[in-house]
Order: sequence, then C-alpha cells, then structure tokens
Amino acid sequence: MDEQYEVDLTPIYHSYCDLDSDLPYFPSRPPTLHTIKWAPYVSPEDARLAYKFWSLPESDLRVDIERKGHSFLAHDQSKHALARNVYEHLSAPEQSFGPLSGSQVDSIMERKWTYEEVFGLDDPRKEDVHVNGKSLRDGSPWTVKRLQRELSKRGLNTSGRRQDLEDRLYDEERHRLLPRSDLSHWGTNRKGHREQHAIRFTPRNGLNALDMYTSAIQLSPHNPVYWLSRAYCHYRLSFFDLALGDAYRAQLICEAMRDMEIHSYTRGLEEHARHAIEQHIYSIPSEGEMSPEAKLMRGIGIIAFTPTLELTIVNIITLSLLALQCWDDYDAMERYSVAKFDIARHQHAFLQPDQWTVDQEPLAGIRRSREQDDILFHEKKAGACPGGRKYPYDADDKDRYNKKFVDFINKNLPHGFPKKKCEVGIRSIPGRPDRLTLGMFATQPIKKNEPIFVSDPSMRGHLSINRLKSDEPVADAGKPRCDNCGRRISQKVVKRYCDQGLDMFLRKHPEGCLCIMEEIPIYFCPQEESIEPTCAQVARECYHHKACGESWQWLHDAMRPQVLDTDDKPHFHHSNEDHCTFLSLVLREILDTTLLRRAQTGNPTLMPHELDEMVMLESHSDWDSQYFPFTLAANIQVPFDILMNMGVDIFSDLAFDTWTIQTVLKKLYTSVVPGDTRLREPLEAVKEKDFPSPGDQDRMRP
Repeated sequence: MDEQYEVDLTPIYHSYCDLDSDLPYFPSRPPTLHTIKWAPYVSPEDARLAYKFWSLPESDLRVDIERKGHSFLAHDQSKHALARNVYEHLSAPEQSFGPLSGSQVDSIMERKWTYEEVFGLDDPRKEDVHVNGKSLRDGSPWTVKRLQRELSKRGLNTSGRRQDLEDRLYDEERHRLLPRSDLSHWGTNRKGHREQHAIRFTPRNGLNALDMYTSAIQLSPHNPVYWLSRAYCHYRLSFFDLALGDAYRAQLICEAMRDMEIHSYTRGLEEHARHAIEQHIYSIPSEGEMSPEAKLMRGIGIIAFTPTLELTIVNIITLSLLALQCWDDYDAMERYSVAKFDIARHQHAFLQPDQWTVDQEPLAGIRRSREQDDILFHEKKAGACPGGRKYPYDADDKDRYNKKFVDFINKNLPHGFPKKKCEVGIRSIPGRPDRLTLGMFATQPIKKNEPIFVSDPSMRGHLSINRLKSDEPVADAGKPRCDNCGRRISQKVVKRYCDQGLDMFLRKHPEGCLCIMEEIPIYFCPQEESIEPTCAQVARECYHHKACGESWQWLHDAMRPQVLDTDDKPHFHHSNEDHCTFLSLVLREILDTTLLRRAQTGNPTLMPHELDEMVMLESHSDWDSQYFPFTLAANIQVPFDILMNMGVDIFSDLAFDTWTIQTVLKKLYTSVVPGDTRLREPLEAVKEKDFPSPGDQDRMRP
C-alpha cells in the first residue's frame, strides 16, 4: 500500500475529547443498534443514473474553478475524484466563508437541468412506473380513454396515439421524490399532483442543484460522495444546519468503512457503502476500456480516495459550526482535524484544514459575555440557528390562522375541555397587531380553582436520574412510576413483573413489556379488572412502538450528569445537559410515534412534523425574529442515533431528513420550554453546575 494513505483516522466519537480530560467531548453513541434493514444495494443502472444527477451540477463547480484558475489538485488527480470539485471550490481564495448574497443564492437555485440532459434522447425506459397503483408497463388496463383522463388531470395534451399518451404519462410520473402526506383535514389542499411531492421531474420542468443531489442520494443513499456534495450545496445556500446533517452522514459512512470498532453500531453499512462507491467509480466515463479511477481502485482499493473525501467532509462540518457560532463544538472539531489529518497535511501541501483561524482573545470575550447574559445552563455551548427561513423542501402550505384549522383543533380535543368551558381561538399578539397567534378562550364563566383543561399528552419523556450510590438502581430512587400515567408502583409489583419477564418478552402482556429488563426499566400500572385498557396497552397503542425492547441508557446519559469512579470514589464529573440535549427523550417519542402512525395508517413516508400533534404548533412564519439553540450533539448526532436505534435507515428514508428533525425540534422548543423570562433568571447553583469535589461527594453520601 502506498505510504501516503496510511493516515490515522480513528472514529469521531473516540477522538473528540474535552480540553481538560481524555473523556469524549460529545455524548457516547449506542453500544449496539437494532438490526437496520438497509436499502438494497444500488444496481449498475441506478448507479449510472445517480452519477448523471451528481455530475451535472458538479460540472458547474468545475467550470467556476477553472474560470478562477484555482485547480490545485492536478497531481495524482484520480486519487481526489470523490471530492475534488467541492474541495477546490471551498478552498478557493475568492470563496466567501460568510453567507452568500440573495442574488448569489438565487443564481444557484435558478440554474436548472432539463429532463433531456439527464435521461437523454435514447432513454431505454427500463423503470417501472405506477399510476394509481397500476403499472404503466403492463398495458392491459391502460385504455386510450383512461390515459387521456390521467393526462387531463395533470393539464397535459391528450391528443395522439395510445403509445404517445403512455409515453407522455410515463415521463410525467417517472421521477417523483419526497412524497407529502394528506393534510386536507387541517384545511391544507395537497390533492394536486404538483403538491403531493417536493420533487417532480418531467419534460416540462427542470431540477436545480439541490434537487439533483437529492435525486442522486435517493438512487444511491449509501454513497458519501453525494452526501458531501449536497452538504456543500446547503452550505452555499446558508442552510448550515442542513449542511451539518449531510456532512455528518457522509462522515458516518466513511467511519463504517474504515473502523472495525463501530461495526456493531453500523452493521451492514460498510458493505453497502463500498458497493455504492465502487459503482460510482465504474460509472465515470472513459475513453478506453476502464477509467484511471477504476484502475486505481483495482490496484489500491477505495482507501486511495478517502483522505481527500474525509478532509473535505470535516472542513464542511467545522465551517458550518463556525457559521452557526457553535464555538465549543467548533473547537472540538478543530482539534480532531489537526490531530487526525496531520500526516496527510504534511504529505500533501495542498490538503489543508479549513482556512479559518479563530482568534482566542475575542472568543474568550464571547464566552465571558455568555456567562453574564441571561442564558440557561443547557444553552451555554449552543450556537444560534435562525427560525424564520423556510427550508427548501418544506411545503409551507399550512394556514394556522384560518377557521377550518382552528375548528379541527376544537373538534378533536373535546376530551381535554370539561363541560366545554373553553376553546381555541385566534388573537393578535400583544403589542404586535400585525401578528396572529392561537389562544385559549373561555366560553362561559369559570369558578376559581375549577379545572378548565385536562391534558393527557401523547408524547412522554421521563429522564432517569444518575445517582452516586452504586448499590442502588440507576433508574430511580427506589420509587418506580408508571411511564404512562405517572402513578407509583410498589416493589411487590415490580418483583412480580421481573418474575414474569418471559411473558413480558412476547410484548402482548397487558401489564408491561421487555423494557422492564433494560438498564433503565420502563414500568406500567398493574392490571385492574375495572380499568380497561391497561396503561401498557395504551402505551402500545399511542406511543410505545419501535422504542420497545431497545436499550436507551446511552440516551439518558446524553442528557444528564455523568458519574465517574476515581480511586473508588464515584463522583459527578460533567453534565451532558450542556449539549442542549434536554429535548431528546421527547424527540424520541415523536419519532417513535411517527413510525407507529405509519404502521397504523399505511403511509410509509409520513414525516414527523406531519403528525397532528406537530401540525398544530407554530412554524417558520411565526419565528421571523427568533433564533434557536443549536449543537452538533442535540440537533444532529443524537437524533440520528435515536432513529438508527429504532431500525431506521437514515440514509435512504428522507422523510427523516435533517430539515424535518430541525422543524420538530424548533416546534418543541417554542411549545415545551417555558417562555417566561422570570424563569430564565441566572441561578448560580443551577447555571454553573459546579459539582463538589469527589472527596466531598463521598462524604455527602448517607
């Protein structure tokens, strides 16, 4: 093997250490994962089409690089084939690291590629396309009248022979991505064919760069090259949070290919990734029998291409963190970049980490100002992500302030209003007559201390408390509660549950499930003859689905103080709460509920923000002047870990793309976190989390 590729690239979660210790900076990932059903291996035909979707916008980057005369990776350029365009374009001296102007963003989004440029004139038409559940390739059910009716619905020409009509309908329906769910019950009309999918590629329209990269990802989801290119596209469009989500997934794929220690975490991903990259390289056009890149891969292997690829990925991550002002996360990534790419940097003078150098003096000033500002403990490491800008694939078709929307809320929440003494209505925000919001209004006189609303939340998130006494259960202080209703459960009942572990394993037991055997057990109330259904049955019906039976101790650890044992003295060392992960358990319930509703409704592409519980909450149009806390752990790492722990392929299921997760987190932040400024007054003991020394903690134990 060529010596210049022997680069130490250990996994991120082993490398990001705190400044003052050898402990990982970011929360730990799950030790093992639920068996994930990865998307099928990409076929050679799909790989060639994905390469075409990717190469066309990449050619624009290449033209821009050549125009600026900044092509500096000419030496051994085959080795840089997977990331050459992005790396050179990102590293150009003229490249602005700040947000692009509105006109520059518009120029990126307005540049489109046509149907003919992608599929060509000699399109073999091998794909099977279904319309109303029936295949167009099976011509028997498709009469001329039926074809004309479908074309008329789409506003297309209905003249011509039967084959002409079929070809026209085929082209219209061939390439549809990112389906949207029916929200007509909320007063949102998505019945038109153009509203049902975020991406529709037909002979009558074109795709911009973001659509092209997304199309490539949909065809070959385990290829890190496509995730990197879309990350850079998001970065140029100033969607830095989305750029992080794409670059993080690209990095995760690269880690799966090069490190044996995380195979239990991503079992099966390595084979899919290697196959996808091989097919990508074989798709590179060649004048001879084989391209230089394919010859290099056969001689050395995929490792020949990874240094440039991974270094470019890390550059995108660090620059995006910098743009979001995530200073602590940026420091951690910078240390990782310097430590892990030092050899590559010396061997390749043109392979450099990002060009930013952050002056420590103003950075220290920023941190001092944060200590003095009215910032809660969990926000101290957080950057700031704007809330008012619409994400590219957000339909933005919900009108929260129309009568039908409000009537649906009042119609479907009657159980929460005893005697119907109040209802939801529309009002103006005090001091902002031009802005509307929803409020609760009395419909009749209400007496003092009379209940007006009874809440039975469909999402629960109960954090287990870490304790110092090693001889006590981690989960609680010996007083377990029902996960559904919160009632206390006696130790006698707990013991009976443990004795019935085998029955619980079958997941049909009316009093519980296998979760009683986990490190952090989940209990439900014992069955009573007069009460049906039981709490366990309610949980399985409403929210406890894919999360059942999985280990979630790592998720609790990602949200709470960490206990270390030094010199046989357990003590609190640090708290992962400062990564702003306090919403992670509620997020898990929302993601799990999304999977449950998919199974119940038969809608396999339901997105988490399309749940009724989420639709009724505020959206980007309500957040014009708001910024939301953002950290790499809370917004990117932990959400994707949750999904994979529930068996979701985060690379192929774009219903759980970064923008849908960020939308849900913002909705939760405005709805779950108290907004009263009096609750945000700095309290030294809570804000600083200044733990006693290990010796003092030892003396404090009873």
